Amino acid sequence: MSRLQRSSLRASVTSAQLTTLFKTPILVLAFTRHVTSAVYFATISVTYKSANQEDLRSVQAYAPGIVGTIMGLLSLMHVYGLAWTVRRVCCLQRRGAASPVGRFLNSIMSPTTQLTLFHTIDVVSQSYQAGRMSFFLVDRRYAMSFALLVSAYCLVTPWFLFTKHTVARRSLVLLINNALGFVLNSAFPIALFIFQALRLVILDRHVQNDDKFVTVSLLIGRYIMVSSPADLFSKIASQCLSCVSIRSLVQSVTTKAPSARYPSRYSPPAAIVCGPPAALPLDSFSLQFRHRRHMLWYLIANLAWGITIVACAGAANFLRTPCPDYCMLATSPWLDLTCSCVHVELNCALRGIRGTTVDEYIRPRDIGTSLFTLNVRRCDLPHGVPIAALQPFQSLFAVFLYMTNITDWPLDPIGLTWPPSLTVLHIRGSNLQHIPQAFAVLPPNIVYLRVEGGHITSIPDAMFIAWANVSSLSLSNLQLAQIPSSIATFQELVSLELRGNELTNVPLIDPVTGTSPSLLTSVDLSANHFDHVPLDFVMLLPGVQFELSSNPIAALPPSLNPQLLTTRQLILDDTPFCNSAALSYCLPKCAKQCETQLLGDYRCDMVCYSGACNWDYGDCSSFGLSLDV
Repeated sequence: MSRLQRSSLRASVTSAQLTTLFKTPILVLAFTRHVTSAVYFATISVTYKSANQEDLRSVQAYAPGIVGTIMGLLSLMHVYGLAWTVRRVCCLQRRGAASPVGRFLNSIMSPTTQLTLFHTIDVVSQSYQAGRMSFFLVDRRYAMSFALLVSAYCLVTPWFLFTKHTVARRSLVLLINNALGFVLNSAFPIALFIFQALRLVILDRHVQNDDKFVTVSLLIGRYIMVSSPADLFSKIASQCLSCVSIRSLVQSVTTKAPSARYPSRYSPPAAIVCGPPAALPLDSFSLQFRHRRHMLWYLIANLAWGITIVACAGAANFLRTPCPDYCMLATSPWLDLTCSCVHVELNCALRGIRGTTVDEYIRPRDIGTSLFTLNVRRCDLPHGVPIAALQPFQSLFAVFLYMTNITDWPLDPIGLTWPPSLTVLHIRGSNLQHIPQAFAVLPPNIVYLRVEGGHITSIPDAMFIAWANVSSLSLSNLQLAQIPSSIATFQELVSLELRGNELTNVPLIDPVTGTSPSLLTSVDLSANHFDHVPLDFVMLLPGVQFELSSNPIAALPPSLNPQLLTTRQLILDDTPFCNSAALSYCLPKCAKQCETQLLGDYRCDMVCYSGACNWDYGDCSSFGLSLDV
């Protein structure tokens, strides 16, 4: 056998050994990534398709119809990849027919160039996601861990582009990139989601009403859901690239090598035929920089970018200006070392803050401009929080004013408007005698509007029409005697709460057109003046839960379906009808306006803050209230 043939045979044996070495980790990664990614993207797709409008608007989902379909297609792509992998493993083939994409890439660039291209796309996509995540995660441990994994793309993988042996080079680069991509694109978001879901499902379902929990959950949701065209392109590119590279890897380790054939005048060395398996040459993994000087610049650029990522993330997480102590949650965006507070909780009574404004506590120079939720408690704010003070916070999601003695909330004198991102506005415990003028110019993104506690007897129809995009509307304990008829045209309305008023009727169905809120699921009319079951809309709005407890209802109409009571789709607790007999579907209430679901729901409800209601099960403990309120 000639020297050339011996060298060729040795190279073939080494390639076979390397293929055997990488086969198991490649197949494990392929199965794991395809299965997990298929389930993950299917779940995201179902979430997009099944979520109601208020949830999608809360997370500011970008083009939910289109994105939901694309996520479904990405799931199917991984299902196809899984099926193809199973077929390859079960039916080894003599030849590995390249996919159309593989054939196209092979026709226009060398294998080394392909590896470089794949790696570059991975680096760009994951760097974008790491920078984006820094705006959403409030736990710096997770944010820093994500950044370190992304930096591994730049600090570790590029070295293997210089590996001496072609099989080792290709396998190591694609294997490491796919492993990192799996952790960053699927495992990491899944872990974040599961942690929040387990806390909600296992610990306490009412925690969904806790302002801090909602802030963290929504920020995670906004990270997981697609929020922009660039984010969508990044996700599509990384997933398509992973499927192409995994297919290439699986194909390389599931293709049968052809039988060795020697010319008749040569005989294979005995050591090769019957000797023990040759040890894998370690120099196959050695780095060879000679003749690859053009790749050195690529390596240097990656190292520089990896160090930049670590430096940006480290500085953002550990060298940041401390936030004030009333900032309960903060993020760590890159390239900005000032406080980036996302949740402010200010209790004037506990902090001894006097005056009629809290403007000085929400200045951008102190808390940054990333404020997501503002929670103000027991402060004397007769005119609310000036719109001008909220203007710098263009990411503001929610404003909660609890027990603030508000009497009015005027329009801005120079015409400034609410931050367009505002989605939630809650006022609980006020001295309002009319709906504030500022509520007539709420942004179109508003989803949840709650005004609870006051002395408002009516609402102008023009003001009411301005809330037509609201999904959850609560007007409780206001002494309202009537509701504008335009409520029947609220096609985005999902939940309506009118508890504790003086209502005898609610025009949920337009008498002329017969229209009604098509998305409506629950109506709370408890503690009003209804003396009968409003059979018209109870029967004409099937599937809607009606809460009519604590109303003077003494009898039921004969045509009422009893199943509505046994399934508690119609609730009549604490009514003369329920009090007249011991009925299984009638439950006791500790106070007229305190419904059972309000107890221990992480919201301080003054109607439940009494000894009879066990002081709202501790929901008001953080407010610093005495037990004789």
